[in-house]
Amino acid sequence: MQELRVKSQQIDPTAYRQRYASEGDAPKQINYPCRIYIDDNVLPSAVYCELDHKLPALVEACKSLNYGVTHRTRGMRTRSTTFGYMPRSPTYQQDSCRVVQMAHDYPQQHAVLCESAKLLSALYERHNPEVFVEHVAQTKIVVDNYKMGDTPFTSGIVNKDNQLPYHNDTGNFAGVWSNMFTFKGDIIGGNLTCPQLGVTFMLRDHSVLMFDGQSIMHGVTPFIKIAPEAYRYTVVYYSLQRMWKCLPPAEEIKRADKSVRELTMLRVEPDADGGGKLRAKSTREALQAVAARARQPRKSKSKSDAL
Repeated sequence: MQELRVKSQQIDPTAYRQRYASEGDAPKQINYPCRIYIDDNVLPSAVYCELDHKLPALVEACKSLNYGVTHRTRGMRTRSTTFGYMPRSPTYQQDSCRVVQMAHDYPQQHAVLCESAKLLSALYERHNPEVFVEHVAQTKIVVDNYKMGDTPFTSGIVNKDNQLPYHNDTGNFAGVWSNMFTFKGDIIGGNLTCPQLGVTFMLRDHSVLMFDGQSIMHGVTPFIKIAPEAYRYTVVYYSLQRMWKCLPPAEEIKRADKSVRELTMLRVEPDADGGGKLRAKSTREALQAVAARARQPRKSKSKSDAL
């Protein structure tokens, strides 16, 4: 594997963020196995390599999934689906840590995706052992039930035919890497540009890219399909920082049941007949009411009240 040392590019992130990438933004093209070092850094900032064997089961799993149009952080519109595990999310009324919906709707495909984490984890450990060890150390606080086997990864996303604008990943453990497979067929373009590194990774079919997507801005260049059956999938594995708050599954269920009972009490006010009247139309409305009450200033007690 070759080693390439690049000079850090001083860029204005606001000039790039949310616009689409162009290979002209970073003219140095990487289409060979390579470790990239920035300036005088001892540790690599990215590793690109190509697999020495095909992964037909993983490709087929990607092809057979249902992809919805969703909005990621900062409003990016994507065609994707997640796998692995997710933390609690009160905003979306998900009050327990859980395996994603794919595990129920497509159990076989979900199993293949999670099993494939082992291959990436082994490549990660081989090509950047120092950061891998740090990644494992940081994720020790996550209950093993929420990791993909013996890897440090908790979660992942499959992107289908996505030309994502420039962005930085968010929500992961700090200072560690995300790992990504790319599968392409009858596609021209669809590479990954990193202006800070001054390089564009010419993502080939069955290639792997590993880097810190939180600190390095990246975006996907335009691509065209040259056949009706053309496809471009990227499968990204990462570790969500909020997973450290998750309890073992049995305790998560108990916690969620308790929360449901408490919210039901907030929504329904009991009356003398043992029935009740509705205080709030929804759980969200109940939570908003509680938050509003918490913001109200407390009345000061008079001396007579205190006696």
